[in-house]
Amino acid sequence: MPSTPKKRTWLIVVVVVVILIVAAVAVLAFLGSAVNAASIEVSAINFTSSDNACGTNGHTTSGFTTVSGGSIQDTLSITNSNFFLSCTVNSVSAITSGFSIAGANTPITIPAGGSQSLSFTITAPNHSFNGALTIDLE
Repeated sequence: MPSTPKKRTWLIVVVVVVILIVAAVAVLAFLGSAVNAASIEVSAINFTSSDNACGTNGHTTSGFTTVSGGSIQDTLSITNSNFFLSCTVNSVSAITSGFSIAGANTPITIPAGGSQSLSFTITAPNHSFNGALTIDLE
């Protein structure tokens, strides 16, 4: 018995809906894997300083998680362990490839035996990363 135009139309509609659902699932799976592949996992932030500005060389703080190309605001409390001389942090830069630092409130001068907050924004690279970030204070 030949199929009627109504049955043929419903069959076409069902096939098109199934194809659209499969395509949507494939696109969502691809987007999900792209987001996961571009995650930024910073396990720790290590601070270096060639002149050991205010005793910061070797200081480590906890890391952060963000997405590729994302930014995070960080504030570091720096304590000057020298009880006789003040110290100055003139610049902040990221040593780890792909990361950048902006908006640092430098220069900051920390009085002898005192503390000061150093704020800056860290921008992550546009690719996935998992490891420690090194920031240089001079």
